[in-house]
Amino acid sequence: MTSFALLLFVSSASAVQRDVEICMEFNIEFEDVWGDFWADNSVHRYARGVQIKVTDDDSTDYYYLDECTGCRTVTVDVSGTNETFTVAARSRAEVNGITIETHASTSPTYSSRPIHNREWTVTAKNPSITKTIGPAMKWQVLAVATWIFSRNDFNITTGPSRDCCTTGYDPDGTCSSPDYEPVDDTIHYFIDTDGTSCGGDSNFEGHANAVKFNSPCLNKGLIAHETGHMVVAMRMGGPEEYVLTADLDDCMGDWWTEGTNPVDSGGTQRGLFTKEYMAEALREGWGTFFNAWAWNRRTESDCELKAMKYYSDFDLDGEVDNDFTGTTDDFLVDCIGTPYVDADPDPLPMDDANWLLDLVNYDDEAGCESAGLALEYNRGTVYDAAKFFWVLTSDPSDPIDPDRLADVYIDMCPRAWSEEDAEWQADVEAAPKYRVTFAAEEHPDIEDQIMDAKNDYL
Repeated sequence: MTSFALLLFVSSASAVQRDVEICMEFNIEFEDVWGDFWADNSVHRYARGVQIKVTDDDSTDYYYLDECTGCRTVTVDVSGTNETFTVAARSRAEVNGITIETHASTSPTYSSRPIHNREWTVTAKNPSITKTIGPAMKWQVLAVATWIFSRNDFNITTGPSRDCCTTGYDPDGTCSSPDYEPVDDTIHYFIDTDGTSCGGDSNFEGHANAVKFNSPCLNKGLIAHETGHMVVAMRMGGPEEYVLTADLDDCMGDWWTEGTNPVDSGGTQRGLFTKEYMAEALREGWGTFFNAWAWNRRTESDCELKAMKYYSDFDLDGEVDNDFTGTTDDFLVDCIGTPYVDADPDPLPMDDANWLLDLVNYDDEAGCESAGLALEYNRGTVYDAAKFFWVLTSDPSDPIDPDRLADVYIDMCPRAWSEEDAEWQADVEAAPKYRVTFAAEEHPDIEDQIMDAKNDYL
């Protein structure tokens, strides 16, 4: 009889468990270095809520980083002699219950494409690991989006207080039951890596929760602006009604190049200081306000924004007022008061409220004039509309949170307000400015503030 002995060898390389803190940060490298928040590109930013993939000797697991610190402690199984594992950052995040994804894509087709990864091999012998992501645009967009939504969720899955409709509505935009629902809480940002010019396209491919950016767009203000549009569209199930064809009436204060080449030569584009239909002024004013809120502290004396690199002539005297020739103040506009961030001219042709009204009433060299009292009710500027929102959130005595302002804005039922003149002249309740009154009534505790701001700035 032959006997066998079973010998068990225990390798010195058997698996061990290690607790490792993994931290991620964004290297942002934005071009528009200004404002109180993220003014210094040398300071990396927390990768708030970003999803990581950890692959060790035994498994692959997914985790979300902390929304405040960008860190997560995980337990990994590694060999006793070679204590390495891999960790990948994925361009997906969860903050405040909102899922955010950025996709690198050259195709215009909307779909859930694979999330982009950045992967490293690291050692578990180091109990704390920090890796820096970026500065590719898909990560810059994720950095901005997670920053914004970690500060405020904007009630993104909540619809209007009123029964707003898109078709078959009463003049005030309501009907017996709402005909749209808020979009789910997943946000998609698409990056066109073949793009040659900078621009953003909200409501991409007809999806209220998607934005596409052309690359390179290293501008945190543009990312925030388009995100503001998406917040509203997600809550309303689609974008507002608007058109770009208002008569300018020589009220043209924005130029692509100094003194020539106006931003809007005939009601087909828009700037901050261009006469628009009120629907367009309020829509873009909300996006401009959202950008100002994202990058400025909420005090009246401490807010500036970039005019997207175009020149502005605030008093319409033929001279550019926001070009300081290569300084950090180039193209800046004050969020409140008059638009000048340098010294106001003397005499000043405007007060600290409605820019358009002041220029219509002022004998400026450009000849900015009224279209007539009835029509001017439906005219405004992006700048004045942005100030309408900003003054409400920056009121030092009683500030209104920006998510509450989003509530007010969607209670205007902007998917069913008049785009231009014919609708509101037939039914005054369809006029965007009239809808401000309806929305204010839904919020009685702040109704007086809203109406005061409306009367001053719109």
